[in-house]
Amino acid sequence: MSKVFDARAPKHELPLGKKTLGALLDEHDLTGKLDEVALYNWGTRVPAEINRALVELVGCAKVDADPLQSELDPDLGTTKVIYKPVPWQPAPALKLEKAHTIKVKRRRPVPAVSITQLTRWFKPGTDTCEVEYQLEGVSARASKVDFEVHATRYYDVRRSDPVVLTQPKEWVEVPCDTLDEPGTTHLFQRRSFQVVVDKRPPADAQQAPDWQGKSEATKGVLRKAGVSDVYVGPGPAPYNVLVRYYQDDADDKARLLIEPWSPRWKHEPTAPLDDASLIVKWTLDGDNDKLVRGQLSIWDKDDQRVFFAPLSEDTLRTQRQYDLLNDPRKRWDRSEVDRARMPYRVQLQAHSGEDEELGLAVAVMPTLVRAFNYQQVQFVAFNVKPGTQAGAYLGDVDDDTDITTRCDAMKEAIQLAAPNVVPSEDVLKVFMAPEFYFRGQKGGYPVDKLSSIVHTMREETDKVDYADWLFVFGTAIGYLPHGEPGGPRLAHKDPVKHAVTISEVDETGADTVLTVTGAATKPDPAWEVEQGLVTAAIQAVVDDGLNQYKLTLQGKPALIPAPAVLAQPRVWIESSDPTPPKTKLVVASRVCDWIQNNVAPTARWSITDAAGTDDDIETCTQLAPGRYELTLAGNKLFVAGKAELLEPQATEVFNVALLQKGWPAPHVGERGLKSALVDKENISWIDFLGPNFANANFNTVDGSGRLIQVHNDPNRLALPTSGSRDTLGARPNVNTEVTASGLGGGSVVTIDGITFGIEVCLDHNISRLHDFYTNRAVKDEPKVQVHLIPSWGSSIGGGAVCAPAPNGPVLNVDGARCDSTARIHDGQLYCDDHPDNQSGVAGYCQRATETRWCGTCGATRSATGACSRCANPVTTYHKCAHPKLQLHWVCQACSGASPCLTHPLAPAVPRPVVVCANTACNQLHWGAPAAPGCGTCGGAPTAAQHVSVCGICGALAPCINHAGPYPLWLRSTCALGHAPSWTPVPLVNLACGCGWNQPPALCEHMYATPGPCPQHPTLAPQPWRCLEPFAPIGALITVASGPTPVPLSENVNYFEEKGHVVVYNATPIPPVDFVP
Repeated sequence: MSKVFDARAPKHELPLGKKTLGALLDEHDLTGKLDEVALYNWGTRVPAEINRALVELVGCAKVDADPLQSELDPDLGTTKVIYKPVPWQPAPALKLEKAHTIKVKRRRPVPAVSITQLTRWFKPGTDTCEVEYQLEGVSARASKVDFEVHATRYYDVRRSDPVVLTQPKEWVEVPCDTLDEPGTTHLFQRRSFQVVVDKRPPADAQQAPDWQGKSEATKGVLRKAGVSDVYVGPGPAPYNVLVRYYQDDADDKARLLIEPWSPRWKHEPTAPLDDASLIVKWTLDGDNDKLVRGQLSIWDKDDQRVFFAPLSEDTLRTQRQYDLLNDPRKRWDRSEVDRARMPYRVQLQAHSGEDEELGLAVAVMPTLVRAFNYQQVQFVAFNVKPGTQAGAYLGDVDDDTDITTRCDAMKEAIQLAAPNVVPSEDVLKVFMAPEFYFRGQKGGYPVDKLSSIVHTMREETDKVDYADWLFVFGTAIGYLPHGEPGGPRLAHKDPVKHAVTISEVDETGADTVLTVTGAATKPDPAWEVEQGLVTAAIQAVVDDGLNQYKLTLQGKPALIPAPAVLAQPRVWIESSDPTPPKTKLVVASRVCDWIQNNVAPTARWSITDAAGTDDDIETCTQLAPGRYELTLAGNKLFVAGKAELLEPQATEVFNVALLQKGWPAPHVGERGLKSALVDKENISWIDFLGPNFANANFNTVDGSGRLIQVHNDPNRLALPTSGSRDTLGARPNVNTEVTASGLGGGSVVTIDGITFGIEVCLDHNISRLHDFYTNRAVKDEPKVQVHLIPSWGSSIGGGAVCAPAPNGPVLNVDGARCDSTARIHDGQLYCDDHPDNQSGVAGYCQRATETRWCGTCGATRSATGACSRCANPVTTYHKCAHPKLQLHWVCQACSGASPCLTHPLAPAVPRPVVVCANTACNQLHWGAPAAPGCGTCGGAPTAAQHVSVCGICGALAPCINHAGPYPLWLRSTCALGHAPSWTPVPLVNLACGCGWNQPPALCEHMYATPGPCPQHPTLAPQPWRCLEPFAPIGALITVASGPTPVPLSENVNYFEEKGHVVVYNATPIPPVDFVP
């Protein structure tokens, strides 16, 4: 028979202290009586269950497998009590020969469950998420085990309703359930997969059902739509793995779920720990109020427990959160929160109390958790040439087909690169394509189509394989016509509507007085009240405070206390000053914010008053918020009142770099953005075909040259994206380039704690980022750590590099060259055109430069071989680069023109002349002395030519024994055919009359190699020298793999030159820095 002990009471409490449990028992003559103490207090003798009680009730600072060695700390406990088991002795003593009824209670352990192993990261569909758990207690209280996986903030993806949302046809996320049953969040569920039939559950950890990330949802983004299985993705990550242990089926919906949690460090100087991120929160429902206590534990990336704390009933059920840094009972020392041990995960365990016979316990812990704590960056470049052909944009006439085809090629490039990158999760892989990758046959897509590019690409990039990738999908061109081509101009005249409530109607006076509430903006006497079919003008406004106003109307319109609308005129002329030479208007309208000053007539806005008078607007000056002075082109008389503003017939163009994090789990880490749009601010003359393509007229200051071919209009006025400081830019952004939302177009973007600077082509050439950090950046704004330049015709040396010296990485992917370059900004001198040509001193690159093009279709190529467009051979061409030499016959006596009027009998002799290098002059002047007479007979030369000879042996070039140098000589012969005379042509800089005083101009004739220049057939072919100055643009990052051909980019209907993908070696990311 088991021992019977006295009832637990305060008199039996042991005085606790900070000591081991064994030491406590020894102090109170309980040595060797651990089983009695544990059974008396907690109904168990199992070490794990004893330790659980020490943590959750008594207070425990350190847990040991042997409970006697576990270190007590009553300050950490919820009950802070251990009772000494004292054998029961009746008082008074029981009388003999009499029946006595004695009530005794057998204590049984509480049921509990803990997750002992959970895969932190796995590849859904391929790997298995390993889950092991440990059960505690007795089967009389809990015997059934459920296994579930729950999504975080589950949603469906739908096209937006343009009536509801301001940006129509965008893809939006709408919260929804995972199943038809309301409130469901689980994607995978196995009911009663284990049933305990013995008195106690197995002593060993148990294996949960296999789960490879398959979703069993019937609704939302992870529902199965066809025959193929659907696996979990990034949107609803992380996923809560829940094990439920219970007895009563009424408890089979008990749900304890952890809200996304991860320590964060603020992206600011000194990178302090964000205290708010150390608050763990959870939801609890369906438990029938049974879960009353438990514990919280934190695990690091190596699955080592680094913190644990008890959860009281109040904390678990009422507060539903635990402040790790500030909890009054137990705190996590902030000095122990270490980035190097990321990612941390939290596990919650909760169970019913000791008096609950139909017990319940749950344990929950997240999986698919990533640290996103990068130490290195690895560039991946998709070198491809989208291009044009025969004055037309490449692509398909159907925008959706065009986008899908280009996405397929890019997906293939990503897939080809993936096996060659560093797989480590502390290396961020940055994939980038060139400018204009997404442009289409119309020169762009309707702007609302751009979102479908990211949506389509995410079919690939949302895969877990790309969790440590950042994608820059090149740039996409969108357009927004301001007025339909061939139609009327876009007019701004419809009133702005403000919803209000008429709370009172006072008709006692001559005019009705309304009391309206809920107005977000103070009404004005120029406004009107609308209710149903009734419209009434406002005469006077009195502000009653708290968004309540009294409105005096004209007359007594039939209005009632009910919802109504205040109609604010979109454009209102307050006054008109027709004083010559030009009319000036004072106008109330925020639309005036978009008007540009001093532009060409074709780019001007105009205004029309209620009487129909109209005129162009030359200048617009803000007088106050919403009020402007307009100076018109003429001297017309305008009337006050309602008016309309008309835009010029133009199209706003968007050249947008699309950034998207792979596996963009939105709730993990929360360290910056997961996607961003970076606008190209400046339109280049090569961005669009049209009348001024590659023509300086495009850049006229008044915007008259900004004519492009777009959406089948060959002569459309182009407006830069709103906020641009470029010509014709509306509402220019003169403030920060740092984007907080990812939607504002700014060029400084922080993703996963790394700050990227993105400049598209011309923006880099004019040093957009450098200008920002030099002139406009403010204290504590983040500096660029990694510099990215997608371009068409730009290069790293084309503008100021903003990656930090001496180890900032920078990548340029250029479509025009169909090539890429990656560098470290360490100041080493390199040629920008020949990336591998380094110099230890300042100077000019002497490398030969070649041009290749297809003689059949005229396409310029970046490599030898067949043309990827028409498959015909590609020819390599050189520029001659010899001085522009000519021979003039002059008077032997005076070197004047021959025949010479002064010396009519003097023979004519040849003399070399060169072309002045000053293009403004371009005149001929002497390059060397005239040829001497014949060395045999002294006769005047009768024939001459320029030739190249070997500078070593004198043989005619090309010399079979020597590779040069090949100086120029004048070879002349006399009439008698004696041996030729040779005269060196030193090409000394004989000053031209223009005073340019520079070396002579070079011949720029392009000739096919091998072979000589047809204009200098006797001169040895000379490579076209680069002559690009060496610049401190930094050392190359070497190539790890590639170039690997991308077969789908060989489609000549979409790409001018087929693409290949290059993977560069990983390089360290510079430390975070901020503007001082």
